[in-house]
Amino acid sequence: MKLIESLEEIADENLAVTIGNFDGVHIGHQYVLKAIKEKISDDTKLVVISFTPHPSIVLSPRKDFLINEAKDKYELLENAETDYYYEIPFTRDLSTLTGNEFLTKYLSSKSHKIRFFLGYDFSFGANKKDGVNSIEKFCKERNYSFEVLDKKSVKELSVSSSKIRNLIKEGDVKQANRLLGRDFYLSGTIVKGEGRGKQIGFPTANMQYSNLQITPSKGVYYSSVLYKNGMYKSITNIGVKPTFESDAEITVETYILDFDKDIYGETFKLYFHSKLRDEKRFDSVNDLIEQISRDVASRRKCD
Repeated sequence: MKLIESLEEIADENLAVTIGNFDGVHIGHQYVLKAIKEKISDDTKLVVISFTPHPSIVLSPRKDFLINEAKDKYELLENAETDYYYEIPFTRDLSTLTGNEFLTKYLSSKSHKIRFFLGYDFSFGANKKDGVNSIEKFCKERNYSFEVLDKKSVKELSVSSSKIRNLIKEGDVKQANRLLGRDFYLSGTIVKGEGRGKQIGFPTANMQYSNLQITPSKGVYYSSVLYKNGMYKSITNIGVKPTFESDAEITVETYILDFDKDIYGETFKLYFHSKLRDEKRFDSVNDLIEQISRDVASRRKCD
């Protein structure tokens, strides 16, 4: 997949174009991309148009929101066999454009034969006032092909990025993974913590990652760590370490099974499989150690 900033960068004549935020590249997105691929000929290239940053972050600044950061979305779209990724910088100025102004500025091309594919409920433009009718009119004026993907087929998937975000925030990563078609993950850098895990026999990797990316609810999770092409079983605690502190910031700490490498300053991906239990305060450190031992033994039995 090639990253582009204009359709004019594409030498291929025949293009299939779709547009959306594609946060998470979930099974609904995957369905759309697969459906397009099945409808086009081998000499037609698939172009996915999306925005960075996510429009919601620009129009209503927030943290703890994205299912995936931009670099991960790029990787996921590439895995979905997208040929070109047309990334448009999203700004407040862009948000004030009418649908026709946006289409004319970014999607007009005299050197390509374009087929537009959209979901039945697609909307865009200032205050989302424009929808598929605006694009259909735009396409007819330029002799572009235009197709709205089947409503029934899309609805049957019953999936959206918003629904997945809610599931992750609730800690139901198992159901979120079903809708993603893969395991939800965080990408980040390992930083030094307070060393309490090491003191009690369970050294943890403390992850620092973008505050724009969504964090599962507090609790203990079955997880896996991808580090330098190796996948390792792990247990991850998200929370405030209530046995030791009463007013701490939420941290993401992972005990990696059968792993003794020094990885401070390095990066890895942390995959979440399911929630094991809620975070709790133990009466003693020994009680905490016994519970962690049970958690680790339980993780060993899981694939």
